[in-house]
Amino acid sequence: MKYMNLDPELADILAKSGALQEKHEDFDIDEARRRDNDRAARIRGVLTEEIPEQVRLWWTGVPRAGGDEIPILIHRSVEQTANAPVLIWAHGGGFVSGSPLTTVSRTAALCKCAGVIVVSVDYRLLPEHHFPDNLDDIVAVVKWVMEGGLGSVAGPNRIVVGGDSAGGNLAAATCIVAQSRMMTGIVGQLLEVPVLDLSDTSNAMIEARRDAPFLAEALHKSHERYLALGATRGDPRCEPLAIENARGLPPALLVSSEVDPLRDDVYHYAARLASGGVPVETVLVEGMAHGTQGFTKRFPQAARAQRRMVTWLQEVTGADNKNHCF
Repeated sequence: MKYMNLDPELADILAKSGALQEKHEDFDIDEARRRDNDRAARIRGVLTEEIPEQVRLWWTGVPRAGGDEIPILIHRSVEQTANAPVLIWAHGGGFVSGSPLTTVSRTAALCKCAGVIVVSVDYRLLPEHHFPDNLDDIVAVVKWVMEGGLGSVAGPNRIVVGGDSAGGNLAAATCIVAQSRMMTGIVGQLLEVPVLDLSDTSNAMIEARRDAPFLAEALHKSHERYLALGATRGDPRCEPLAIENARGLPPALLVSSEVDPLRDDVYHYAARLASGGVPVETVLVEGMAHGTQGFTKRFPQAARAQRRMVTWLQEVTGADNKNHCF
């Protein structure tokens, strides 16, 4: 079966892994989440990056309204000095699964190579929680960093908000909310294969339904679930492409995969940002499917995209980084 323009080596890897047949619906929610974390651990060092030995990881919590805490996984390189810029990251997983541990290969690499502190947020998930609980968690962590929650090690006015897939949706929405609340300190948004439009009517989605039906159906079902559990069409907080005036939003780097039902939405959002005067750049990872764009250990095009993410982070934050990762 043809999968759009899927890299032949990637097609073979996906076929042998069974990833093209496995569905979250085949497992209960706890099992699906456990399998996501286990899969991320299995491919670390094989398809994705190992966690650099210079990067220290530790869990802590950010106070949440109501008395409990938002778990966050902090990444900091031993080589970083005080007042380092901060990347706040929201993981993917269709709003229902994933965790900071499923994306730690990417976030740890960005920490070391770009010279940023990473705060990866373990936000509330569907179906136990509904929109906007997930978005509220990301916004609360951004506010906490802005107010000096990381102490002198971090610069509260050099923040980038980023995320992949569903997390890219939450990152874009966080920037929109921050602008409306006049929260200052966000200097960039890094959106990796983001969910930006819940209508699923783009040409890329139509193409995927023909050539990659499993992928198209999985994403479509996640969007339907989000809409059934609090999200609303036309609300930029859950459908960023619905924003009418992007003026004042932070500079953006948008990363898309070639074999992705969401691919066209990236370019539509980039155009929307540019029309509002927002500096924006897009990067296409050729031959890679949604969710595999981080396979930097095996695929040169994925490594090139990560290098651009690193240099872009350094440009927008002014990070003082002397590491030579590439």
